[in-house]
Amino acid sequence: MLVFGKHDAKQCNARSKRSGVQCKKAACKGRDKCKFHGGKSTGPRTQAGRQRISEANWIHGRRSAEGQLKATQDAARIREMADALHVLGALNTDEKFRGRWPKCYEPVQDLEGVERLVQKLVIREGE
Repeated sequence: MLVFGKHDAKQCNARSKRSGVQCKKAACKGRDKCKFHGGKSTGPRTQAGRQRISEANWIHGRRSAEGQLKATQDAARIREMADALHVLGALNTDEKFRGRWPKCYEPVQDLEGVERLVQKLVIREGE
């Protein structure tokens, strides 16, 4: 791309979110983006700066490792309780949960499994 008809420069490869059209400006030297799309940025250089950027971009905890683990454990507990209700005959439908099994899910198929589930829940409540 010729800038001012004199210099050969790389074109910014940023695209618009709405239209998808590529930016027409010249990219910064040695970069893929123009100065308006972050080509002049050097990024955080210290550990404190990286931590500050990480915290500034934090929106919610649903996608954090802890949040995912808690959601998986909750889904497994719900599925185990539903299995226990099926074993005890408290649910009069033959339908079971559909979809993937959570990683920490242990199927409850008999009364011994129900007893283990109750013990596990009693221990968790005591914590």
